[in-house]
Amino acid sequence: MVAGGYDAIWLLVTDVQSECPGSTVVKKVEDLWANWKEMDVSPLGAGESRTGGARVENAEVVPGLMEALARG
Repeated sequence: MVAGGYDAIWLLVTDVQSECPGSTVVKKVEDLWANWKEMDVSPLGAGESRTGGARVENAEVVPGLMEALARG
């Protein structure tokens, strides 16, 4: 995995209500990333799947996946 010249970090945040109404821990982390001025960083966000966890994808339906798998 290439991190574009910077070290990559992986952060797991649970979304629980904080002491401030309408503010969650995830929102605070997102705000921190959005306003970070020390470096030009780009967070890659992901959220919990609402479809019930892992699923099997049909490789023929995902654009470009068959070609990527063939290059192996």
